[in-house]
Amino acid sequence: MMEGVRNPLQDEEAAFRFLLGTIAYFAVIVLASWVATWLGLVAFGALSLGVIALLRGGKKPPDPGLDADRATVEDTPRGDPELPPT
Repeated sequence: MMEGVRNPLQDEEAAFRFLLGTIAYFAVIVLASWVATWLGLVAFGALSLGVIALLRGGKKPPDPGLDADRATVEDTPRGDPELPPT
């Protein structure tokens, strides 16, 4: 069930962006609730759906077994070097 969710904390820069996003998320909810309680609930619902869509969508990490940028060496002999050629 959790296959589609990506980890937002891949490095320190991503963790800092996550922290700023979290602060902004709660600030919008608090400000909307200060204006009107129902507006705070609407802001919470809308922002929560937006975060879920953001985390579920986007690019999926590449399959580590399929590295297209891997260099190929033309002069590498094929097969096991210990076996005599057939």
